[in-house]
Amino acid sequence: MANFTPGIHENIKFSSETAINDKGTLVLVMEAGASGLAAAVLNNEMLSSMKTGFMIFPPQLKNYKQELNTPAQILQDVLAIRDKYIQYATIVSSENEALAALGGGALFQGLGVAQDQFDAFIETMVKEDTLNRVMKNLNEKFLNFMKSKPGFTTNPFRHKFVRQSKKKHYATIPFHYQSPIVESMSIPKTESLIEWSPVEIKSGKNDGTPLAADLKSINVEKKASLFGAPTAATANVGANPLLAQQPQAVQHAQPVSQTPPPVTMVQPTQPVAQTPPPVAMGQPVLQPESFAPVEQPMAQQPTPLEFVQPEAQPIPAAPVGHGGVGTAVNLFPTN
Repeated sequence: MANFTPGIHENIKFSSETAINDKGTLVLVMEAGASGLAAAVLNNEMLSSMKTGFMIFPPQLKNYKQELNTPAQILQDVLAIRDKYIQYATIVSSENEALAALGGGALFQGLGVAQDQFDAFIETMVKEDTLNRVMKNLNEKFLNFMKSKPGFTTNPFRHKFVRQSKKKHYATIPFHYQSPIVESMSIPKTESLIEWSPVEIKSGKNDGTPLAADLKSINVEKKASLFGAPTAATANVGANPLLAQQPQAVQHAQPVSQTPPPVTMVQPTQPVAQTPPPVAMGQPVLQPESFAPVEQPMAQQPTPLEFVQPEAQPIPAAPVGHGGVGTAVNLFPTN
């Protein structure tokens, strides 16, 4: 099972494994739909099934300069996430129904905030606990709405994933894009509004080619998986990764460094000085002739071996924006 790569993918479906973990973070799991598998058979295509979990973290309180974001910047990130949730909701409902459930004041419903208190409450979103409450509330409203619809795990859709950065080839959800990133497969491809702009193509946002260092790490992982060894995708994942505790910062699915093979230390043959018999405490030390001081060559200590650690698989970083949201997490084994 491979992860989604940057690109515009078709016949994707939401997985029933989508859940909210104990920190209130939504883990949005998508996989290749059955219709996509059937199409591969009918069209004589090589098939590489895909499945990826995306952890939707709250916006960060500080920018890359470690300066505090303003309430307006934080709210901007929250609304960007909500906008994409509404787009996802249209896969299983009408736009009006999605807006009624997730739009407007629904963002703060259930938090005990009256509409005339919205301005004052938004000012408090610079506090981590308040922001986490807002995001958990939004995540729960979104997931409950999606699960209430019969097409949640069956309606196929088209989705746009972008490259995280020039150095990171992993796919991520472009929450800050104003253009559509997801649409129902009922919309013909010729009428699709999802496309790559010249700027995106020029900057390589549609390019999923790994860097040389990434390829080396990926090849090592694939070879290990052939012999049943744990891979970076499974080594740090528990029995239920979707409900695991949220990792610190944005270090997701951190790969395990490959341990170098054990080395047998060969001790050099050196003359060993004869050890005198033990002496009782408080007794004078007698130096028999046989134990007279003799200049012995120092036993050469073996030179410490310096292991060169193979390069670890790059850790997915947060996408561009104020917050680290929509980061792909390697929750599933890769072939």
